[in-house]
Amino acid sequence: MDDFKVKDYTSTYGLVIICCSFPVGFGVIAFIFKGDLLLAFLITVVIYAIVLTFYIKYLNRKQEEYLISAGQEDVAFLKYGVFKWSEIESIEALSQRLLGGRREYKYIKVQLVDDKFFTVAIENCDYEYDVIAEKLNKIGRLPSSGQLKQKLE
Repeated sequence: MDDFKVKDYTSTYGLVIICCSFPVGFGVIAFIFKGDLLLAFLITVVIYAIVLTFYIKYLNRKQEEYLISAGQEDVAFLKYGVFKWSEIESIEALSQRLLGGRREYKYIKVQLVDDKFFTVAIENCDYEYDVIAEKLNKIGRLPSSGQLKQKLE
């Protein structure tokens, strides 16, 4: 079976913010130069070209960074490190609404053999949170969440 990789696309929000702030930046620079719109436009375009160049370089560096990367022997989580499959007891897909809010937080819970656990937020990824947990359970030959509930009963 091939490796399974999950990419996190949260860093693309910065690009939207940069592009949407163009009119505000233009207005501020036009105010500074007392209404000379041509000069303000040229300065704004130069500033935004420089900012976008650096931000695209940043995105290129993050291009090879994966939130989760799983193989036959081990699984790597971006913020938590690399674990052998023998160190992991179970992986569950969970969702939760805080205080009855509209937003549903989706994450996977990784239970380690030594009774420690951690959660990985699945916000803007290639796959849905339940599909990620299912594929990781299949690759690591771990019990799925349905089998865990049966084992507890």
